[in-house]
Amino acid sequence: MTTYTIATFFGIACIATNALAQDHPDHPDSVPATPLEKPTVVVKEEKLPPPTPLFIGDKAPTVTVDHWVKGNAWDGFDDGQVYVMEFWATWCGPCITSMPHLSGLQDEYGDKVQIIGVSSEKDPEIVTTFLAKTNNRDNKVNNDRMRYTVAVDPDRSTSRAYM
Repeated sequence: MTTYTIATFFGIACIATNALAQDHPDHPDSVPATPLEKPTVVVKEEKLPPPTPLFIGDKAPTVTVDHWVKGNAWDGFDDGQVYVMEFWATWCGPCITSMPHLSGLQDEYGDKVQIIGVSSEKDPEIVTTFLAKTNNRDNKVNNDRMRYTVAVDPDRSTSRAYM
């Protein structure tokens, strides 16, 4: 059973129990039964187990990104290659500010380093729209400010594994 089902069942059971008890002739607050109103159901987000902590020397978690919006998609780490995973969002000011710096590092180190910006947006189109916009800070298109691989992780599985 999901949390939603349990919460709904519990809420309905409590209401039904109350209504039946009040209809019982021996109940001190006995009143005629009235139709029950539809209970208000609060849907809670599913709680995920806490991620396993990472320590220096641990094997890097698997990257489970489905949407590669800029650069080459890849499905695993190569031995000897340096990777920088940046987790960002289109609404994050510090993230946007750091983009030219990360691009500078990518330019400086070329193939020796692979920088991957992983966005937590729910819809990849939000990121592609962001990349097409001009940034007010330096009047450059965001696509030019991010000269490294960009991916979208809508379910945040990769983000949870690393963060």
